[in-house]
Amino acid sequence: MSSSSNNVIGDNTLTVPKNIIGGNQTGITLTGSSNNNKIISNYIGTNDANANFSNGTAISINTTSTNNQIGGVLINEANTIAYNSESLIIDNSVQNKIQRNSFYCNTAPAISLINGGNNTKPAPIITNASGISVQGTCVAGDIVEIYTVDNTNCANNTITQGTTYLGNATVTGTTWIFTGNFGNGAVITATATDANNNTSAFANAFTVSSSPDQFIANTLSISSIQLNWEVASGNVLGYQIERCDDDVFATGTITNLSANVISINTGSWTDTGLQNNKEYFYRIRTVITSSLNSGWSPIVSATTGNVSATPTNLIVVSITNSFRSTRLTWLDNSNNELGFEIERASIFTNNFFERISIVDENTTTYIDNDNLLANVRYKYRIRAINPIINSPYSNMAAITLAINPNETAPTLPVNLIVNSVSSQEINLSWSYNVNPSIYFVIERRLGQSGTFASLDTIVNTPQTTKFYTDTENLIANQEYCYRIRAFGIGGVSPYSQIQCASAVCGLSDLVVTRDDISSNPPICSGKSAALRLNKRPFRALYQWKKNGLAIIGAVFPIYLAEETGLYSCTVTIDGTTCQGTTLAPITIIVQGTPTPATVTYSSNCLRSSVLDANNNSYQWYKNYVPILGANQNQYCTNEAGVYYVTFMVNNCPSTSSPYILGDATALENDLSQNLIIYPNPAENEINVSLSTNLKGKFQWVIKDMTGKIIIEITSEKNDYLLSEKINIANLASGMYFLEWKNSQGQARKKLIKK
Repeated sequence: MSSSSNNVIGDNTLTVPKNIIGGNQTGITLTGSSNNNKIISNYIGTNDANANFSNGTAISINTTSTNNQIGGVLINEANTIAYNSESLIIDNSVQNKIQRNSFYCNTAPAISLINGGNNTKPAPIITNASGISVQGTCVAGDIVEIYTVDNTNCANNTITQGTTYLGNATVTGTTWIFTGNFGNGAVITATATDANNNTSAFANAFTVSSSPDQFIANTLSISSIQLNWEVASGNVLGYQIERCDDDVFATGTITNLSANVISINTGSWTDTGLQNNKEYFYRIRTVITSSLNSGWSPIVSATTGNVSATPTNLIVVSITNSFRSTRLTWLDNSNNELGFEIERASIFTNNFFERISIVDENTTTYIDNDNLLANVRYKYRIRAINPIINSPYSNMAAITLAINPNETAPTLPVNLIVNSVSSQEINLSWSYNVNPSIYFVIERRLGQSGTFASLDTIVNTPQTTKFYTDTENLIANQEYCYRIRAFGIGGVSPYSQIQCASAVCGLSDLVVTRDDISSNPPICSGKSAALRLNKRPFRALYQWKKNGLAIIGAVFPIYLAEETGLYSCTVTIDGTTCQGTTLAPITIIVQGTPTPATVTYSSNCLRSSVLDANNNSYQWYKNYVPILGANQNQYCTNEAGVYYVTFMVNNCPSTSSPYILGDATALENDLSQNLIIYPNPAENEINVSLSTNLKGKFQWVIKDMTGKIIIEITSEKNDYLLSEKINIANLASGMYFLEWKNSQGQARKKLIKK
C-alpha cells in the first residue's frame, strides 16, 4: 500500500475467518506517506491453528508513513505475528502506535526501529519482576505495555518478543509498576508508547523471581520444626517466612519468623521454642528488593513431637525355680510410643546401663533370660520410645538372683599380697582358679582397729593371678588393711587372709625390662626395643634417659629405643615428693642394617636377589600370609597373588619388595583398593578409611616386614564408611603393612613410618 491513508486492514468484528497473510516477501507494506491506517485482527505468518505461513517481512512501515495503528485498544484488535523472517519494521516513519499484538517464533526482533523510525523511541527498562508485580524505569508520561515471552516451540528461542499481553502501566516520574499474577519463572518484556504515539521496540527480557520450590516442613523435636526449600531463581535478596495457627493465614496469629531477611544461600530454617504436640502452618516468599517480593508459596505444616509419658511402677522378680531369668512388669502411661527400650546394669557392665531389648508398643511385661547368673545383682530401667523424643526413664528396679543350691560355693582367694606404690596408690594381687567364682568383693578398713567396708567389686578373669589398684581417697602414711571373698552361683566363699600396707612412697624397686623378654639381644638398625617398667603408678610422670641424659619427649611408660646406649627411667608421682629411678640401666645395642632385595619370576619360579641368607632363613609370603614350607631362596608357583620373601642377614631381618604375579586384584574379598591411608609416610598419626558394605567386628593390624604383629586394635564397623585415627608415634622408622580384616574380607597396604 503506497501513499494510501485512512484504511483498515482486518476486521475486529469477525471471530473466524480473519485475514491470513503468509508466503509473501512482505506481508503488509505502508509506504510513501501512507498515514492514519489501521492493521488489526490479522494472522500474519500463521493462522488460528498455529501453522507456519512465514513471510519475509511481516509488516513494513516506511518512507514517512505516520499515525498508523498496529493492533488496538481492544484485545480483539490484536494481530498475531509469527514465523516471519522479519517481524515489524518501522523505517524513517514516526508516530506509529503498536498495541496488544502477539509476537512469537519470528527470527528477527519483533519490532525494529531503523533510520529514526518512531524517533528511535527508547524501550523501557525492567528492574524487577516477581510473581505478583513488575516494575522498571522509563520516560515520564509514557504508557508501558507488559507482555510475557513464550519461545517454547520456536526454532530460535533467544529473540525477545511479547507473546501475551498482560496490561499496561503509566510512568510516574521515571518509574512504573504493574501488578498481576505471573507464573514462577515467567519471562517478561514490555514496550513504551509516548504521547505522540511512538512505540518502542521490546525491552530486554526479565525472568520473574519465583517463590521457593519444594517448600516442606519436618518435625525435629517436641519444640522445633525444620523448614527446607529449593532456592529461587533470578536476582533476589533472600526469603521471608511466616508462621500461623491456621491453614489459610486468615484467623490465626501470623508471626514473621525472619525479621531480618534470610540469606539467599540458605535453603533451610529451624523454628524453635514451639509448643509440643501442636500443628504449625508456614509459607515463604522471595524478597526481591526492600519493597518487592514474590508471591507466597503453598502453605505447609508440621506437628511438633509429643513427649511419651514415662512408664511407671517397674517391678522385677525372679522366675520360680529359675536362677537365670527375671520377669519385668510396668505400667504403660503413653499412647504414642513405638515401643519400650529395656536397659540392664550389673557388675559385668561396670554398673553402667546397657540396652538389652526393645519391645513393641503397648507391651507391659518382659522376660530376661539373657545369660543371667545366680547370686548377681541386676538393675533395670525402661523408657517409652518414639521417633521424635523418648520418654524419661522409669524408676529403677533391682534384684539379686538367688544362690543356686545345686552348685558348689566358691573357695576362698589365697596368696593376697598388698604393696604400697605411693601415698595415692596401693596394689593388691591374689590367686584364684577361674571357676566357680563370678566376681570378687574387696573390703578395706583403716589400720588394725577399723571396720571393714566394701571398697569395690570386680569380675573374675581367666588369669590365675588377679590384680586390683586402690586409689580411693587414700591418706598419706595411713595404714590400710584388705580382705577379699569370692561370689559364685553356688554361694559366697570365706574371706581371704587380711593383709595391710601403709600409703607411702614405694618406688625403690623400679625395674626396666625389654619388651616382655628375659634376654636382651642386640637389635637391628631400623628396628626398636620396647622398654617397659615393672610398675605404672597412678598419676605418674615419666622421664626416660639415655646415658644419663633426659630424652626429649620420652615421657610415657613405654619407650622404643632405636640407638645403642644405657637406658633408665625416673618416675615421679604428680603432686607429691614420691620419686624413684630404675635400679639399673638396661643396655641396648644396635647392629646391622636391612639388606635390600627384589623378587624376579622365570620358569614358573619366584627368586630372591639375595641368595646367601643366614641358615636358609627364607620365608615366602602370598597375599601377606606365610606359605607353609616355602623356606628356600626360590618358590615355584603359577598362582596369582602378591608375593614377597623375608630372610636374615647378619642376624637382622630383611624383606624384599612385593612382586605381583598375575591378576592380584582378582583376589576374592580383597578390599585393598578401598583402603586409604594418609599421610603416608607418616610420623605420629595416620588417618585410615575403608569403604565397604561389610560390617561387624574387625581388627586393625600393623605388622613389620617379617610378619610380626606390632599393633593390634579390635573394634566394630556399623556404617558403610569407616574412618579412624591410629597412633604410630611409638613405631620405629621403617616399612610396615597395615591390615584390616574381619570374617568376610580383608584389606592391606604398605605403611611408611618416618
